[in-house]
Amino acid sequence: SSIAEQENLETLGKLYLARFDYREAARIYRELLNLDTLPQQKTESINKKQFYLDNLINIYDRTAQTKKAIATRKRLIKQYSAAQQFNKIPTLEIAIARDYETLNKPDKAIQAYDQVFTIASQTQQLAIASDALTRLAELYQQTKRTDDAIATYAKLIKVQQQTYNYYGLVNTYDTLGKIYLNLNQKAKAKLYFQAGLELAKPLDYKVKYLNNQINHTTQ
Repeated sequence: SSIAEQENLETLGKLYLARFDYREAARIYRELLNLDTLPQQKTESINKKQFYLDNLINIYDRTAQTKKAIATRKRLIKQYSAAQQFNKIPTLEIAIARDYETLNKPDKAIQAYDQVFTIASQTQQLAIASDALTRLAELYQQTKRTDDAIATYAKLIKVQQQTYNYYGLVNTYDTLGKIYLNLNQKAKAKLYFQAGLELAKPLDYKVKYLNNQINHTTQ
C-alpha cells in the first residue's frame, strides 16, 4: 500500500542522511514529495510535506546547491501560505535573500530582503525585520544606491526604536553620519553622530569614537 511505501522511503531517507549520503537522501525525499496525496488527514499530510521539503533544503544547503535550495524554499513558502502559517515565512525569505547574495545576484537579493521586511513587519517579527533592513541597506551601499540606503536606514531606526535596540540605534546613527560625511554634508553628519552620542553615553559604548566623529564634521 502507499502508506507502507511511504514508511519504507522515510526509513531509507533517514538512513542515507545518517550516512551523509546526501545524493541518495535527496532522491528519496524528492520521491516522497511526488507520492500521490496520501490517504491521511489533511494536516498530517501537510506536516509530512513540510518535513520532506525541510530535509531537502538542509541537504541542498550542505551540498552548496544554492539554486535548488532557493526553489525548494519557495515550495515550502507555498505550503506555509496554503496552511496560513505566515509566521514561518520570513525566516525562509531571509534565507532565499542570502542565497541570492551567494549567487552574486544583488538585485534579486534586494527584492527578497524587501519582501522579508514587509512580511516580518506584518507578523510582528521585528528582529527579522531589523536583520532584513540591515542587509538591504548594506546592499544598497555596495551597489552605490546611496539614497535607497539612507531611506532604508531611516526605516531601520523606526524598528530599532520599537524594539528598544539602543546598541543597534547607536550603530545606525553612526552609519548614517558616515554616509553624510562621505557626501561632504557635514552638518547632517554631525546631527547623526550627536544623536548616536546621546544614546551611547548611558551605555558607555563608542563614546570616545563618536566624539572623534563629531570633531571630523567641524574640521
